Amino acid sequence: MTATQRHDELHADHRHWQNDIRTWQDDIAAWQNEQKSLLSEFERAIGAHAASLQRHAEAIGVHEGDIGYHEHFIAECERTVRAAGSIEEALRESHVKQAGKHAGQCNVHERLKRHHHQVMARMQLVIDALTRAF
Repeated sequence: MTATQRHDELHADHRHWQNDIRTWQDDIAAWQNEQKSLLSEFERAIGAHAASLQRHAEAIGVHEGDIGYHEHFIAECERTVRAAGSIEEALRESHVKQAGKHAGQCNVHERLKRHHHQVMARMQLVIDALTRAF
């Protein structure tokens, strides 16, 4: 093999390597755009999840206030002089209504708990994948 042939081979290797580098740079740019897009979607989704948790916390506070109001209503009914039937009917109706609200809150809480646990587990998988050495 002549020196010119070796030099031609070296130059050919360099051209090939430069093509590889351009391909890698294109890949990195595409991956960065993909990551940026997904990160924006993730931020919107995690924001929506946080808002969901906040709304539920507020609903629990309202529900707690309703229970206090219900207790106050019962005490007021017990202090008020009425016919026994009318007090019992009012208490029963109020209590049935409050029991329905509580059951609804319980269902919402359980659904949100399951969803939250799924989200946290999947987020942990992403974190594990991102922090694992390759």
